[in-house]
Amino acid sequence: MTDAAGLHWPVGARSQAAAGLADAFLTPLSALIFIRSAPVGVAMWVVLMQTPPLAIATFLALGGIELLRRPLQRYGIDDIATEIRANVVLGALFTGWLVTPMGLHPMAQIVFVAAGVLATFHLGMIGHGVMQGSRFPVGVLPYCLWAAMLLTLFPDAATASRAWFGWNWTGVASGRDLFAALPLSAGVFVFSPSLLSGAIILAAVLAWSPSMFIAGLLGWTSGALCSLGLVRLGVPVDWVPTSYNGFLAGMALGAVFVEPGWKSLSLTPFVGALTALIAATLQILTSHSGVSYLPVPFMLTLFAGLLTRSVVTGQDRSAPGFDRTPEQHSISSDWIRARWGGTGGPLLGLPAEGPVQVTQGVDGALTHRGAWRHALDFQAVLPEDGEEARPTIWGRAVYSPVEGTVVSVCNDVADNAIGGLNHAENWGNHVILRTGQGDHVALCHLVQGSVEVQPGQAVGFGTRIGRVGNSGRSSVPHLHLQAQSSARLGSPTVPFRIANYLDLPADPARQGPRWHAAGLPGEGAVVAPGVSVPATHALLTGLLPGRAMWVAGPGCDLGPVSTITSITGNGLLRIDCPGEGKAEFQYDVDALRVVDLDAPEDSFVAALAMGLSTVPFAAFAGLRWSDALHVPAGGPGGACRRLLSPYLGTRLTRVELTCEATGPEGLRLSARARLPGDPAPAEIEVTLVPRKGPVRLVLRRGPSVAERSVVAFEVHAT
Repeated sequence: MTDAAGLHWPVGARSQAAAGLADAFLTPLSALIFIRSAPVGVAMWVVLMQTPPLAIATFLALGGIELLRRPLQRYGIDDIATEIRANVVLGALFTGWLVTPMGLHPMAQIVFVAAGVLATFHLGMIGHGVMQGSRFPVGVLPYCLWAAMLLTLFPDAATASRAWFGWNWTGVASGRDLFAALPLSAGVFVFSPSLLSGAIILAAVLAWSPSMFIAGLLGWTSGALCSLGLVRLGVPVDWVPTSYNGFLAGMALGAVFVEPGWKSLSLTPFVGALTALIAATLQILTSHSGVSYLPVPFMLTLFAGLLTRSVVTGQDRSAPGFDRTPEQHSISSDWIRARWGGTGGPLLGLPAEGPVQVTQGVDGALTHRGAWRHALDFQAVLPEDGEEARPTIWGRAVYSPVEGTVVSVCNDVADNAIGGLNHAENWGNHVILRTGQGDHVALCHLVQGSVEVQPGQAVGFGTRIGRVGNSGRSSVPHLHLQAQSSARLGSPTVPFRIANYLDLPADPARQGPRWHAAGLPGEGAVVAPGVSVPATHALLTGLLPGRAMWVAGPGCDLGPVSTITSITGNGLLRIDCPGEGKAEFQYDVDALRVVDLDAPEDSFVAALAMGLSTVPFAAFAGLRWSDALHVPAGGPGGACRRLLSPYLGTRLTRVELTCEATGPEGLRLSARARLPGDPAPAEIEVTLVPRKGPVRLVLRRGPSVAERSVVAFEVHAT
């Protein structure tokens, strides 16, 4: 592509340059209010432009950070987190706001702002490194530390700055003035307390996420009412310029850093009241110094809320970023729970080789009771006629069910004779593993001397652990699997699920095997690992980027459409259809899955996504499985439903799929999907071939039949 000046731009270069500018100068401003959006960043610039000196300071700060990027790459720092840039913005704003009335030479002011930029950047890098991977975000702590230092050095500067910039909220004193106090307080956080600035900020939040706005509004209102109550009791609280803490804390703990919903929303009034009490206490303790107006109450409340949530529920924040709206996070969470059968407990692989039978499941009557109820016992499969004795599983290989580290090993307990028990060494020979997520898993009753791993050794799926035995409290050879609360032998068990396994029917002639992405097999179930089929795996992982032309089949009055297959920057397989929407697929270790669908439910792309909702690498002719898919409903009603998904639940489509045929030449799948509210299920048939991917789609809904096939495919260079 060539522009008017004759400069040659590679395809996509302009969009990449625009994205780079947005990340550098727009998203750091939108991140101040927990939003990652270039349009919201533009709105924040409009707010800052009302105070030109502060806008200039912000521009110079962000430009300076861009200049630092290349030198930092020499030290292995490839990117600077958005939250660090946001702290730099606040540091530059505060420094410019504080030193402008001092009458310093312009160069001296620039030096002060540069010092603020470097200080908050350095503090932000330290905080990001310390808190990375923890349940706590860095937040605005670096900015608070820098501002507190300046206010300590220049205790009277804040009063002079408020007068210089014309900050005045003395007319806001009672409950009748709440309507004016809200936008004023919203503007204080970005040093622009005016009705216009606050209105722009509040409108940006509302446009981005109604859930965030409602949570923030409830937090702010409860904090303001609490402050007014303190004023009536005679407490000298200057509450308007600190009340933005309630709005920030309400958004953070009601929609951003926790999954939005009725539970989180019901807590926002308490969150807002707590920030008001902390702000009032700080003002009294510091004699209304400038430090008491910093967002310290917000950070303290945020940390307290996240810590309490972690202790009470055992979960960390479920919405760890703000690159998507809380509504989108809510939809993703509901989709994940439906697809994977809940999110509690670790996902484990089947540890035994070949088909095995669950002879004692969770809450088993023999030994899986009380604190040790979450466990599975595996033995060899009982013959179909039930008359022959069960074959022995003695000596069968045991493999690691997780990727992690060996914690402890026991390898010297003598094996029991059949029918014998060893109550003194209950668990027998065993191995305890720790997963990468911190969960612990135990494999017990192994053959004496068969354990092949050592404490501290890294293991993965397929690492041989030992062999099935009959040691400890075991009267017949079997393998005991459990997830437990700690690394200590005999710790209480916790829920878990088995991933990527086949449920083999008792009568294969009447019903084919069923594949489960995740689940918990019941007592008596015959299961086997979902072993990848080479032809299926090669077909699904070998799809090429390119453009396909689809035409209607015989008797179908449908126009041609084209699809573009590409690989995204984060490794997703994406299928775009101009005018019809897009679907993105993720390559997991066990399957190819639809992870994002942006297409109306009656579109060609939606039908294609339903037919390919999940395709396991273990697929072979006759295999069945089910999945959940979020198919967006069209029209205003669908958009409204998505906005209310945190409170109404997500509208999901259940899909039943069957592999009809597979081989080196291709793969044919059939699917039956029932869209919510649609009495007639959609029946879909998809054919895939190597390299090209889907080449035929048949959709039957009631009496109507629609068929499309690929007539041309052009491969794009990678």
